[in-house]
Amino acid sequence: MLIYTVRRLVSSVLVLLVASFIVFMFAAASYDPLKPLRSRNPPPTPQSLKLAAHQAHLDQPVLTRYWNWLRHMIGWDGSFPFLKLNFGNDVHNASVSHNLGIRLEVTTRMIVGAIILAVILAVVLGVISGVRKDKAFDAIATIVTFVLLALPTFWFAAVLKQFAININQHAGSLVFFTAGTQSFGAPPPTSFFAINSDQLQHMILPTVSLGLLTASGWIRYQRASVIDVLDSDYMRLARAKGVRNRTVIRRHGLRNALIPLVTVMAIDIGALFGGAIITEQVYDWHGMGEYLNTAIFNEDTYAVAGWVMVSAVFVVVFNLLADLFYAVLDPRIRLS
Repeated sequence: MLIYTVRRLVSSVLVLLVASFIVFMFAAASYDPLKPLRSRNPPPTPQSLKLAAHQAHLDQPVLTRYWNWLRHMIGWDGSFPFLKLNFGNDVHNASVSHNLGIRLEVTTRMIVGAIILAVILAVVLGVISGVRKDKAFDAIATIVTFVLLALPTFWFAAVLKQFAININQHAGSLVFFTAGTQSFGAPPPTSFFAINSDQLQHMILPTVSLGLLTASGWIRYQRASVIDVLDSDYMRLARAKGVRNRTVIRRHGLRNALIPLVTVMAIDIGALFGGAIITEQVYDWHGMGEYLNTAIFNEDTYAVAGWVMVSAVFVVVFNLLADLFYAVLDPRIRLS
């Protein structure tokens, strides 16, 4: 297991290095951080543009800029801590890492809540649908999941928000919070885990919106996996020995049926980030989505590169955890 884990860690680091190079090169080639300065009226002098380019290191070759960015990001300047995740400064000379950290905490709350909700729904409804194949429950679950799969993220989030607003109006009181991450004047959470009831109530609609759409696809994968496992030889053998069907599913079937779901979950992390960007706009959350839109509008190379790298780290880490979870579910994977 140790060798398996080390191999996966090394490959993850290599993937991140390649991703950092591609991300920085695309961002550097696509954006001009001095564009807002050039568009001023009266226009700046050539000396001012030259000074601004020097301060932003734009007068250096792009490979040199990438190397300096990578070196400071992972702490190759020899100082402690060695892994700093310093993405440089944005066009307003503010720390990209600091601003990303604040926005990431907001977005992570939504994504973690959506993942928890989606996993619970996928495992419970997927297993029941697979076990009760072609029955009434399976037919209803199939219709609902296909409808959710067909809905655009922004449309579903907007409809759910309007539905909550109508409930608030009919009830004559605030039943659902439809905007923001906390009530006006409420103290912000001191950490990710220090979330009070006010923040939890503001999480309900965005989490349900993103979680239901995510769960719809996962339920289908879990159902198909359960059906495939139930038809396998070792499941038939266990039932032929007289073991109760519920025990066979719980002890022998569910563990193997979870492997495809883990694969899909790891792949869908990137899609969850994309869905979170749209959901944040609907519910007025000041998270990673708003930061990315502002960075693109400002043509901010370091802000965009930092945002994409944080997303890449999330995807790689979740895929690494999925690889390790494979080994827990099926020891043959780590032995091979």
